[in-house]
Amino acid sequence: MKILSILSDHRFIGFDRMKVLLPDGCKIEMPTQSPFIKYLCRFRSLVRLFRLEPRCATFLTEDILILAFLRKLWFISLSKANIVSVENLRIGFSEVLTFCSMRSYGMNVVYYGDYGQNVNGEEIHIYKLDESLHSEICYTFPAGSVKHIHNILYDKYRERFFIFTGDFGDDVGIYIANSDFSKVTPYLVGQQSYRAVIGKVLENGLLYATDAVMEDNYLYYVPFSDSIPRKLLSLGGSVIYGLILKEGLVFSTTVEPRPSVSSKIISLIDNRRGKGIKSNLIDVFYVSDDLACQKLKSYKKDFLPMRLFQYGCVTFPVLFDEHMEISSLPVNPVSVDDYDGIVDHLELSNTYGLKIH
Repeated sequence: MKILSILSDHRFIGFDRMKVLLPDGCKIEMPTQSPFIKYLCRFRSLVRLFRLEPRCATFLTEDILILAFLRKLWFISLSKANIVSVENLRIGFSEVLTFCSMRSYGMNVVYYGDYGQNVNGEEIHIYKLDESLHSEICYTFPAGSVKHIHNILYDKYRERFFIFTGDFGDDVGIYIANSDFSKVTPYLVGQQSYRAVIGKVLENGLLYATDAVMEDNYLYYVPFSDSIPRKLLSLGGSVIYGLILKEGLVFSTTVEPRPSVSSKIISLIDNRRGKGIKSNLIDVFYVSDDLACQKLKSYKKDFLPMRLFQYGCVTFPVLFDEHMEISSLPVNPVSVDDYDGIVDHLELSNTYGLKIH
């Protein structure tokens, strides 16, 4: 089972075998075109191979949960226990990598961007979703300027956004957008040290972890006073998944392969790590808002090929409210020995930050 979200009463919403599992016991079955899909879901390795779990989720309102799954957005009503709307994502692109929900800041709005290989260097859109359950383009990067959108972070202190883009060369960067995305300007661009997915905007600076496959990875802090990145922590791998907490940030490193080679078959089965991936260990870290860092736990990547059966990582549920207090954090280790497909738990401590349960 995958934990999708944690509600305000600390109960959770899960996903298992093409069903959304609500805390009251209701199950919402995802429609499929083939009964064969249900059969595949009986086997964890095939769930990984065919990507039969949502990539990410977020809350649009207190009642509407959004899932990014099967190249669509699924709008789930918790009160009605059903799917109230479905929206296709852009043709030629994959599932959204991350959402930026404004619900914790009093607005029933979600932002997200195009994510995928973008082999033709097409223009890249950022979308706004509101209670109409319909996506509207709010900004477009010109063709050839960025490959795709990794994440959008809200700066509540200055009412602006940070946009993370990937993947190589001038495509990589961190941009700043004003409150309505009518103005977007480069902030830090053109280096792998600016390539990120996970971060948090603090009162006086930007915290982020790099997502570099072929270069060393670090946790950085960028003070707004001079906009010069400072290394806080050396990481053993790239960072794709994390979660903003009330007083900190939790994230996992990733075990992923080097970039694709000319042979598609060889690329699919190639288990050689990228140069920025130092070992087969997936580390989970916590960093507090005062920049104190702590390693929580490590997992080991299993033997299955990374491109076929997914990278080694830990994924995190979305919180009903970014500011909520939680005592235990369920996490989902993926493609690891012993814990793959199993819900693991981290206990939270106000005194010592996160610690292993």
